[in-house]
Amino acid sequence: MIKYLSIRCIAACLSICPLVVVASDPEAMSASLAGILQNALTEHPLVDASKAQVRSARQAVKSARWQFFPTPGVSYQRAFADDADRAFQGDDYSTVVSLEQPLWSGGRISGGIASANAALGVSEASLQENQRELALRVVQAYGEWLSASLQNLTLETSEGRHLELFGRVQRRMEGGVSTGSDLQLATGRLESVKADRAATQARERSAIAVLSELSGGSLTAAQLAAADRQLPPELVLLEAHLIDSARNPVLTYFCVLSGSSTICNLPIKDLSRECWWT
Repeated sequence: MIKYLSIRCIAACLSICPLVVVASDPEAMSASLAGILQNALTEHPLVDASKAQVRSARQAVKSARWQFFPTPGVSYQRAFADDADRAFQGDDYSTVVSLEQPLWSGGRISGGIASANAALGVSEASLQENQRELALRVVQAYGEWLSASLQNLTLETSEGRHLELFGRVQRRMEGGVSTGSDLQLATGRLESVKADRAATQARERSAIAVLSELSGGSLTAAQLAAADRQLPPELVLLEAHLIDSARNPVLTYFCVLSGSSTICNLPIKDLSRECWWT
C-alpha cells in the first residue's frame, strides 16, 4: 500500500511541477525514466485531449464573464410602411443599431460564471488525473522492463553454465563414465533455462513496446540500459513532502465531485433564477 501510494505521489509531483533535467545526449535523455515521464505527460494524445478541454472551459469562463457587458447588435431589414409615414422616408430598408445591457438578472449571470468555473475545475482535475494515470503506467512498465532485463542477464549467465555442464556430461558419457539419464537431466535443465529466458525476453519486449507507446517514441533495450534510471531530485523531495502531508492538494478537485455540493447544485440554482424577471 505504501509503495502504491509513493508511485501515486510521484505521478502527482509530475503533474504539479515541470521536470528540469539537463542531458548532453538527447537520445539518452528521452530513454531515461525522467525523459519518458516527461514525454508521456506532455505529448500523449490523452493529455492533448484533456488540455483542449481545459482551454475550452477557460473560454467558456471568459464568455460567461462577458455577459455582464453590453451586447451591441445591428439589423438590416425591409420595412413595409405607408408612403405617408414620416418615420420611413426614402427607400423601404432600415438599419437598426442596438445596445443591450442587463440591469438585473436575478443572479443568472453570476450563476453561469460559477457553473463555468466549476466546469473548468473539473477539466483541470481530469487533466491531472490523466497525467497521474499515465505516470503510473510509465512507472509500472519501466519496472517490468527493469525486472525482465535483470532476469535476462541472470538467465544468460545460467544458460552459459548449463551449457558447460551439458558439455561435461556429454564428454563423460562418451568416455563411459556417465549414463544416459545424466545427459537427459542436463538437457532438461538447459532447455528449462532457455524457455525461461525466452519468456523473460518476451516480457522485456512487451514492456519496451508499452514505454514506446506511452512516450510517443521508438525505444530500444540498449537505449534504456544506457540511460539514467533515477528520478529527478526535486521529484523525490516533493514525493516525501506529499507522503508526510495529510492531504494531497491536487485531489481537492475530486472532493467537489464526490460531495457534489457545488457542481450538482449549480443547475438547480440556475433553474430557480429563471423564475426572476430580467
